[in-house]
Amino acid sequence: MKITKGMKFKHAQSHEVFEAVGHLNDAWVLQSETEGMCLVHGVSTTDGMAAYGWVHQNTIGKAHFYKKAVDLSDIRDRTDEEWKAALDSLGMTAENQAKLMGMLKGDKPSRYEIVKTVELTAKGYDKFASRLLEDSDIVKDNKDLMRYEDGTYYCIAVTSPKREWVILVVNEGYDYARYTARIPKGVQNA
Repeated sequence: MKITKGMKFKHAQSHEVFEAVGHLNDAWVLQSETEGMCLVHGVSTTDGMAAYGWVHQNTIGKAHFYKKAVDLSDIRDRTDEEWKAALDSLGMTAENQAKLMGMLKGDKPSRYEIVKTVELTAKGYDKFASRLLEDSDIVKDNKDLMRYEDGTYYCIAVTSPKREWVILVVNEGYDYARYTARIPKGVQNA
């Protein structure tokens, strides 16, 4: 994606946020949000910035993460009625149902930062989305990038041009998608 004025980037090591404020010859001028200093960067795309350790700020947001979702249909916000119907079938007491429902639903969305985007064909995406608990080369190949640290899920995003959802994945050291969330494509702040 081409860089445009107003885009924000965070450096992966210093965590400082800079905004693209204008051009100087053929380079972008990035201004620090906190320090007031400026940098001049000759790269014109977000992918190019990533190669230098910069994260496009549209890759940071909040989403509900689910542990051990079986497939894409498990990664969604359910109504209280849907949760109650699912838990009623287990024969649990109302008190235990309430406790479990709170754990399953999650109290609030969690902060995430996408560290890498993996784009698949529609067929590859559908296969991955329908088998989240199976070991996956996608997860294995990116195992060291994902983690949960200081209240943030550092995740990979699995997407396809022909699908409406982006699947956010954190493996917690496993070779499968242990924690997952979904966000609408193009809306990174779901």
